[in-house]
Amino acid sequence: MKSTGRTTGHAKTAAGRKATEMEPDIGQVVTLEPLDEPTRRYRSRVADRDASALYLDIPLDEAEGRLVHHWPRGLRLTVTWVDASGGVFRFPTTVLGFARRGIPLLKVALPEAGTVQRTQRRQHLRVPALMPLALELGDGRRFVLRTHDVSAGGLSFPLPPGLMLARGDRLQVYVALQFRNGAVEPLSAEAEVVRLWEEGGDPVRRFASVKFLGLRPRDEARLVRFAFDRQIFLREKGLLDEPRP
Repeated sequence: MKSTGRTTGHAKTAAGRKATEMEPDIGQVVTLEPLDEPTRRYRSRVADRDASALYLDIPLDEAEGRLVHHWPRGLRLTVTWVDASGGVFRFPTTVLGFARRGIPLLKVALPEAGTVQRTQRRQHLRVPALMPLALELGDGRRFVLRTHDVSAGGLSFPLPPGLMLARGDRLQVYVALQFRNGAVEPLSAEAEVVRLWEEGGDPVRRFASVKFLGLRPRDEARLVRFAFDRQIFLREKGLLDEPRP
């Protein structure tokens, strides 16, 4: 089968099969999670497809940073991807073996009817997360602290003594996104302070919320993927019943 190049949500494949919006396009980056090892994550890309299967680049182990060539036939996986609007899609599949299209590709079954789950995108879904965070202010001062929660639109953090901010202040943020499988993805962005508040106690704790400015689509997609991953982690631990709007 000869690759037809990248398709759109309703383009026809080389085999004449109509691709749907509920299936990943050619060129789409996907994440693979073996059902018997849910903490392991592998990144790949859809290289080709036909009437019954997707053909994926050899997956990369996100934790170890190496390509993994051993994928037993019949292994059950969950495939996840994030579309351009930030919607998160998942479906179960099975490894069908390998195929060669100039290079070896992993062959997995297309989703059966009704098995693709879509997580409706909420505007800036926030999830609690304590992760390393560095701030650089306009006057050059830098602070290292931890996040309070994170979303695709921004984040919040506790204000340490000596750090005074005002609404409208702009700063540079550097955060390390930590995934369930141990992978860490650094992200940097310009941000603007949009909210300041306090929580009672002794002593009173001060917090700031910032929104990202000019975030690149690929970074927003990474943040959506992180929020989705974090949501699963918190639910598995019994720490989150419903996503926070």
